Amino acid sequence: MVWYVSLFKNSNCTHIFTQAHYYIAFSILSNALEDPSFGLKGIHIANILLNYFYLGLLIMCFILALGNRPQGAIWGYTLAIIGFGLITIFMTVSALLLAFKGLDQLVKEHKGSLSLGDFFSDSIFRNIVLSLAATLGLYVFASLIFVSRFPLLTGTFPP
Repeated sequence: MVWYVSLFKNSNCTHIFTQAHYYIAFSILSNALEDPSFGLKGIHIANILLNYFYLGLLIMCFILALGNRPQGAIWGYTLAIIGFGLITIFMTVSALLLAFKGLDQLVKEHKGSLSLGDFFSDSIFRNIVLSLAATLGLYVFASLIFVSRFPLLTGTFPP
């Protein structure tokens, strides 16, 4: 029991759970791209491979967090940073693609005449735009609180 409690005091292990929550967002975005209206052939297979890649990185980070220092496992940590960076780029492109597709459907439904209320009537578009705005807003807020530009720079651009 003591080992179990001390495991969760380690900050690396709490980051594992953060990455697990990030996996949920990744899974939702990747599954949303499988809609036939996107016309992306083979995206289901790519999503399966990316899911296994993400889970493999997550397991590797968990194993590395059990006692290895970054100096002792430099290639493992470097691979994790590069892998999560590539997945973040995929998620950003997916979110933008979903937002543009939602906007395109809104224009088609309203035949070109849109008001501000029409943007928030589509739940998918509204959720993606509000999620992206909240995320970027938190980066700006953190930059203002800490009087530093680094939270904005490191949060906006993938590692």
